[in-house]
Amino acid sequence: MLGTAAFFAWMFCGVHPGLITQPNDALAAWVSDQYNAARNGAGLEYAHVTGRVEEVFVPPTAQLQALRRRVTGHPDHPERYILEAYGRRLNRGPDIAHYDIWLGSRGFFRQNLVGADGLIEDIVVRPGFSWSYLESSRHLNLVDLPANESPEGYNYQPRDHQIRGTLAGFAYGEFSITVPGAPLTLQTLAVDGDRW
Repeated sequence: MLGTAAFFAWMFCGVHPGLITQPNDALAAWVSDQYNAARNGAGLEYAHVTGRVEEVFVPPTAQLQALRRRVTGHPDHPERYILEAYGRRLNRGPDIAHYDIWLGSRGFFRQNLVGADGLIEDIVVRPGFSWSYLESSRHLNLVDLPANESPEGYNYQPRDHQIRGTLAGFAYGEFSITVPGAPLTLQTLAVDGDRW
């Protein structure tokens, strides 16, 4: 029921400042707590999360054939990897990637990925320093810059925001939705039977 409740709470959010109408003090307090926790990322520090992502999409036959025609005879074609993924999904089922994520305070994280191809990607980031190992290229990158500026292609810091945002969606549902530059504020909280 939390998903439905969170959806209705989201439906009443707007971009103008306002107050929470309090038909039920306990409910209003809970909604405010959830919204503030999602916005502040509470509970998304010093955690270890394990999960998997399954990719199942394969385009319709006509699109797949057109992709094959574009790639055939071009070993360096930029769409070759995606064609291989579609073929793998057709023959073996979904591509499954396994993740282990360790979160520290903001700006500190480790992400270990075993991709559908079985190759490992391991990234550790903290402010001013990161290291990564990519098994596909057997390449270890160490970046230690006091200005918090990484060389092109090695700036892993934005992943911190992406990882925490994705996990906030699991932890707080629609309460975690944000719109850059438009602060969302709950305008009205109404209760109708067991729905709000």
